[in-house]
Amino acid sequence: MVRVIYKAGGDVAVIHPVADRPLDEIFEKAVKGTDMEGLPYDDMEASELPAREHRDKWRGAKGQGVRIDHTVETPVERKEKLSALIEVELKKPNPDPVAAMRLMRKLEKGEF
Repeated sequence: MVRVIYKAGGDVAVIHPVADRPLDEIFEKAVKGTDMEGLPYDDMEASELPAREHRDKWRGAKGQGVRIDHTVETPVERKEKLSALIEVELKKPNPDPVAAMRLMRKLEKGEF
């Protein structure tokens, strides 16, 4: 059994129990004094959660469970998209060096 906390915007947090400690006790300690305190939650079997490789795209709402939202763009996907834009710019017959450098700078600064 895991506890799924539903954050604003549909994001979810999942609390997994640890050996021989009640889920309620773990939950109280985990959320006390955080922005998750007082948020709605559901208890469910871990097997009901979507595939872990899509964890950055999990979204949900109380009573509706957790789903994968493929419209969410993860930081890795944004970085790949920016890298592709740089490549496209550099492969142009007359690439704009300023545009390419601006894109590269964004990539270096992690602004993706």
